[in-house]
Amino acid sequence: MLDEHMTGAGSGLQELNTILNSTQTKINKLKGVCGSLTNFFRVKLTARDNLSYSSEQSYVGQTNYDKDFVVQSSEDIASINQGLGPNDNEMTPRQDGGKQDGGDMSTTLKELEEMQNKVTSQVSKLDQLLKQAENAEMSLSSQNKQMRSFLR
Repeated sequence: MLDEHMTGAGSGLQELNTILNSTQTKINKLKGVCGSLTNFFRVKLTARDNLSYSSEQSYVGQTNYDKDFVVQSSEDIASINQGLGPNDNEMTPRQDGGKQDGGDMSTTLKELEEMQNKVTSQVSKLDQLLKQAENAEMSLSSQNKQMRSFLR
């Protein structure tokens, strides 16, 4: 179950990074076309007397964030910590019914190795997710700075 959630988070972060890359490309194109937004408005303001303006809304900078926002259901959030609670401890019965394979040391070592492999795999997946999230955060911060300087 944890693997599914990490996979979902990973695909979400990949999509976010793809969107941020696309946005950066659009920012670069906009910079190339307009130079800077201040120059763009200076040209418009000097030619203002010669132009008639329409009463329609301007689409520059318009966003559709309200349409993109998806509210998570409480079921999705509740499933994250499913099976973990204040009554759980090392003596909580296993999901497989608590059956043991005779209790010998080799079986226990095999189980520990399997658990170690799972934990190692999950830690590496979490590291990848953190790296993707950090890249997305840096990209978003950079794009915000570019847009602020572009709008001045």
